[in-house]
Order: sequence, then C-alpha cells, then structure tokens
Amino acid sequence: MSRPLILLAVLALGCTTEPGETWVEVDTVINCEDAVRCQENIEVESKDDLIAVSRCESVDGFVKYGQWGGAACADLPCLTSVTEFLRIENNDSVTSLDGLVSLVSVGESFHIYLNDSLTSVDIPSLESVGGLMVISGNSRLSNLAIPSLSSIGDCLVIGNNNALTSLDTPSLRSLDCLHISGNESLTSFDGSSILGSVDRHLSIKYNDALTTLDLSSLTSVGDDLRIWNNDSLTSLDGLSSISSVGDDLVIGNNNALTSLDGLSSISSLGGYL
Repeated sequence: MSRPLILLAVLALGCTTEPGETWVEVDTVINCEDAVRCQENIEVESKDDLIAVSRCESVDGFVKYGQWGGAACADLPCLTSVTEFLRIENNDSVTSLDGLVSLVSVGESFHIYLNDSLTSVDIPSLESVGGLMVISGNSRLSNLAIPSLSSIGDCLVIGNNNALTSLDTPSLRSLDCLHISGNESLTSFDGSSILGSVDRHLSIKYNDALTTLDLSSLTSVGDDLRIWNNDSLTSLDGLSSISSVGDDLVIGNNNALTSLDGLSSISSLGGYL
C-alpha cells in the first residue's frame, strides 16, 4: 500500500490523526514512501529542524524536541523508529503528540517531561521502548493512549500529571519496574495486561483520587512493593494474583483502605512487612 503525500507547515492547524496527513511548512510536499533513514542525532530547535526530521523514516541516533516556541504539535508522521533516546521535554508550545502516529519503537529511553501545554499523548503504533519510559510533570495532560505498547526494557514512570484521570495499558506484557506517583486526578489504573512479574520495584503512591487498581495478571514483584498515600483507594483486590515479593512490602497511609484481603495470595516475602 502506498503511503500518501504529506504537506508540512508550521501553523496552528492542529496535529495529524492519520499517517501521511500533517502540516509543517506551506509548499513543502513530502511523500512518506520517500522518507529516508537519518544517520545522525537530531535536536529540534527551529522550524528547519522540524522539517528535516519530518523527512526521516528512522533515526540512527537520538531525537530531542525541546523549547523553541514553534509548532503546537510534534508532527512526525513518517517516523517509525529511533535507535537511541527520544525526548520531548521543557516545551511550552506543544499541546499534542498525536503526530507521532507511525512511531513503532524507541531503542533506548523515551521521555515526555515538563511540557506545560501538553494535553494529549496518543501514540497508537508504539510497540516497544528499550529503556526507561517517563511521562511526568505534564500538568495539563488529560489524554494518554499507548494502546499497542507491549514491552519496556526498564521502568515505566507516570508521575505528576495532574489532569490525568485514567491510565490503561491494554497491550503491555513486560517491564522492569513500575512507578505511578503524584497524579492527583487519576482515578483508575488498568494494568491487567501485565503478565507474570515486574522484575524490580512496583510503587503506587500519592495518587489522591485513585479508587481502582487492577494488576490482576501480575504474580510476582522482584524487589519491593509499595502502595502508599493513595487517599481514595478502598481495595487491593487488583493485586490478588501476587504470590511473591522479593524485598519489602509497604502498605501505608491509604486512608480509605479498610482491608488487606487482596494480598492474601502472598506466600513469599524477602524483606520487611
């Protein structure tokens, strides 16, 4: 199937919702069939940088998208892979990452960090992140969709996104550790797709509105398990399949929690309770 032409323009026209439809510069026409392998690190600091990376199908190196007062969206619909890290951080202009519609893999870490205007992260094709994935400090982020993400080589950190109300990882099967912290409007986390074990830490803390926590397919935590300061959490039934914790088990200051019955399957504990 041919990939359609792309018109690119730095205008406040919103982001693409389908591969091959984006705006970065008037009169610049790019066909994703002609997108190339870019063998260099890319830092997006200007309109010209954005146009350059928009021609990349893959980047052998890193991509860093920082503050430059430009487009309202990181609109890179031809980009399918980055071999090193991808960072979108400290940018007050970007409101949406929906333009990363074709991104499938990031070889190392993926940071979406301290973007004050960012309201939507919808990356439908992303399947794997080789290292750490951090989505943190985006105070207006209300929509987070990573429906195809199945593996993370290091930790998944979702923190201090104050407008985020729900978190669902429907395809995520494996990761090294998990930290969900300081998302004050988050009411539910569905991590029921996570199979087997979290190899290191699992921490759910300071999510004041969290009422629903589902990690029902998780059977073991390699290091410590901490459920701490979630004022609205009433049940730990979503942890009922966990049978072993390799280090400390810490459950505390969850003011609405009246029962620990959800932990009744734990038969092996390597540290303190």
